[in-house]
Amino acid sequence: MNLECGRPGRGFFASVIVAAALLPATVLPAAADDIDVCTSYLSQADVRLAACNRLLGQRAYNAVRSRIYVNRGLAYLQQGDTDRGLEDIEKAVSLEPGNDFILAARSEAWFSKGELDRAMADADRSGKINPKSDNPYLLRGKVWSERGDIDRSIREIS
Repeated sequence: MNLECGRPGRGFFASVIVAAALLPATVLPAAADDIDVCTSYLSQADVRLAACNRLLGQRAYNAVRSRIYVNRGLAYLQQGDTDRGLEDIEKAVSLEPGNDFILAARSEAWFSKGELDRAMADADRSGKINPKSDNPYLLRGKVWSERGDIDRSIREIS
């Protein structure tokens, strides 16, 4: 498990892949590569940002705008720009407030900013929406670790 500050764990990356799969197959063929790049952690953050920006500039992608915002926000976090990352993730939350993945992403952003209580609250909300997801447990484990409670951290991620 990766408990390093500001870095999502393996379960978080797996959720990104799942989120990418949830994007509708009815996207315009010309932008199919942009969808893949925007939602992939295998791409460098600056390349992901460019793809997400192109998608946000096209009205055809309004139905998946929340997922584009969350992925662009995660790319900003990957670059260390927590303020811009959080801003985009907040836009995604406003569009889809009950999405467990987006709430987990916001938890990660709050954690990156050192806002541990907010990170824990979003991890808890994410877990209540989707108790089978690994993300809330990994995020709560990171928060407990950061607070110095390693035993509780281990229990969360085990």
